[in-house]
Amino acid sequence: MFKSMDNLIRLCKENPPCVFSDLDYTCCLAGNTSYERENERLFGIKKCFLNPNAAKAFLNIRKKGGNVFFVTGRHWDSKRKDPDTKLFIADGALNDLLGGKESPFAKFNAVAGHGRQIVKNGEIRLMRRSSDREQNKAELDFEKFANKKMREAAKQIKKLFPDAAKYVRYECKKNLCYVNIISFPAEQNRKRFEEIFEWLRNQALFTVNGQDCFGNKDLSALPNPNGMFVASFDQSGSAEIRSRSYNKGKALLKSGFLADAMNTGGPILVCGDSLAGEGTDHDMFLAAKTLFQQHNALDRLFLIQVLNNEPELVFDPCAPDIALSSADEFGKLMLSLSE
Repeated sequence: MFKSMDNLIRLCKENPPCVFSDLDYTCCLAGNTSYERENERLFGIKKCFLNPNAAKAFLNIRKKGGNVFFVTGRHWDSKRKDPDTKLFIADGALNDLLGGKESPFAKFNAVAGHGRQIVKNGEIRLMRRSSDREQNKAELDFEKFANKKMREAAKQIKKLFPDAAKYVRYECKKNLCYVNIISFPAEQNRKRFEEIFEWLRNQALFTVNGQDCFGNKDLSALPNPNGMFVASFDQSGSAEIRSRSYNKGKALLKSGFLADAMNTGGPILVCGDSLAGEGTDHDMFLAAKTLFQQHNALDRLFLIQVLNNEPELVFDPCAPDIALSSADEFGKLMLSLSE
């Protein structure tokens, strides 16, 4: 820990904090039935997978005059087609993680879709891409190409690894597409999971690097415009291709959420789990650190990383001030700071 925990506790007692928190694997574990049961008992809502201590803390902070913002790679509130019933069902972080529109967390402001959506007072505003028309067209064309390649990868997994077929999920949104095998029973066969996931990771990397499914140069591949598209991965089994035209940091700055938080005079906590490589929380950490540095306010900014068995970043410019092992530890810390 690079900043004193005692100092953080002192600052939170003087002024309620503003918290910017990623959802998945930071304060939330999708599918965790113990979290869901406890949240139903506490709040009377279903399908809420926040860590219960974090959930209580977030509501406490708001009651005391602080604020909490969710910053998620998932889109906020949309619909998807159920592959079995072919019916459209509620989708997005609000519905899949936070308990839906009747949840108390539906009132929180947010940045969603890796920065494509700004959610303020329940209204969703879409961020624009580059103002350069040619760049925009090149990005749209590559999005379609990447979506097609990842869709093909999802089909190939089912052929190459039949035991994984029923666990494969593919989805594309406006600025990202992904294939995941998160529901694969990795704890029962870790070696098999790693084999499948390594193949999937390679397909995402090959796509953004202009290679075919074997890693050879693909002369028919569309060029990745200015290297704007990157592949990122989640250790749980998800491979994603997304556009850097949008990111969490840019959206936090354009939304005014970070600047407004800084002006409160209280401590600011920026929390995430994905920092290494093309980690999706790195941009958020960097944006916050740069802004607070410019205003000589770094003493009030605390970068908090939930490690989830990944190594702690030490020499990175966005190295965390506080590193925690899991969402459970995160929940405990939040609750202690909110009381």
